[in-house]
Amino acid sequence: MPLKISIVTVSFNQAEFIEDNIRSILDQDYPEFEHIIIDAGSTDGTIDILKKYSHLIWTSEPDNGQSHGLNKGFKKATGEIIGWINSDDLLANGAMYKVAAFFSVNLGVYSVVGDLEIISKEGNLINKLTAFRHDHKAISTLLRGVIQPSTFFRRSG
Repeated sequence: MPLKISIVTVSFNQAEFIEDNIRSILDQDYPEFEHIIIDAGSTDGTIDILKKYSHLIWTSEPDNGQSHGLNKGFKKATGEIIGWINSDDLLANGAMYKVAAFFSVNLGVYSVVGDLEIISKEGNLINKLTAFRHDHKAISTLLRGVIQPSTFFRRSG
């Protein structure tokens, strides 16, 4: 049985990007996932887009910013593995299968970070950030932090 993956997305007035975000999750064709979208009360058509996708778990209400929205999404997540991509982020093809395969054979590992490609609105590659091995001390002391859209962690960690 595949590991269930929860993807949390926070959004506010991101109608321009949110459908591509949703499609990047659906196009994974991964069998066991949930996509949770926490919207902060958009007025730009985002809600109409969210309503088109019956698989989504979403709410739209004012909140106290991105961290508050993320916390609400993490609380709703039921997957064994959790990832967070912003509304203008896309998940790379095959990412969920790779993440699940990694966690399936690395039982004592609680997080994994992959490379990140930064693309323009038109889909052109701007830059590539290469992930590196790190531990909790490195995360808390690095000025760059982690590559958030390509970081996944175990719920039980």
